[in-house]
Amino acid sequence: MHFFLMLALGLLAGNALGQTPVMVVQADRWCPYNCEPGTKAPGYVVEILQKVFELDGVTLNYQITPWDRAIKNAREGKAAAVIGASANEARERNLLIGKEPVGFASDCLYVAHSNPLRYQTATDLDGLRSVAVVSGYTYAAGLGDWVVDPKNKSRIVMSHGDEPNVANLRNLARGLIDGVIDEAAVLKMMANDLGVSDKVRLAGCIGREAVFVAFSKRFPDAQSKAAQLDRGLVDMRKNGSLRSLLKAYGQSDWK
Repeated sequence: MHFFLMLALGLLAGNALGQTPVMVVQADRWCPYNCEPGTKAPGYVVEILQKVFELDGVTLNYQITPWDRAIKNAREGKAAAVIGASANEARERNLLIGKEPVGFASDCLYVAHSNPLRYQTATDLDGLRSVAVVSGYTYAAGLGDWVVDPKNKSRIVMSHGDEPNVANLRNLARGLIDGVIDEAAVLKMMANDLGVSDKVRLAGCIGREAVFVAFSKRFPDAQSKAAQLDRGLVDMRKNGSLRSLLKAYGQSDWK
């Protein structure tokens, strides 16, 4: 599942020089979790990180980066963390997470508006000629098995880049592919942005997993930073600021 964040040297830089420490955060565009950098609405997870860490004088440097590269950077210590990793994904990639998720996500299928398909199990994809997935993402057990099954190789359209679902949704709206797999809120927002909401629709979702900000184990004090994020989320939930932030992105508290 997707799910995705990161630093040069991957770490807090500048302390030794007396400069403001910087945390570089990377992910492919997965709005509303993480959206366009440098805008008033960079994504609700990005804003959570800003609120939690910038109080300590840390500057967050959020960057759009292909997901598989962001994961590689985190593992090698070239980035501090990634937004949107599941607990299993973090464990498999040797990344560190706290106790508090930053949302929940499912593997959802978008099809052409005229397609009557209902998506309830991975085998429902057998009737499609082509299904777009994203390189580096992990998927729920049944879907993950379907994606790697050799008999389905000819159906899989593997997408790469900073915004992998932009081309996917456009191609779906044009009838060039039959389906796109990703998180429902992400696909809905992107379809609206692209102006193709009347040409595509949600066919259903399977699985539901918590997603986290996953820190590089080479990041200084990664464990304490994960704990700080946990505390920050608990505080934001208690004082109502989390609800207000999520509302601005059309979302509700996952708890």
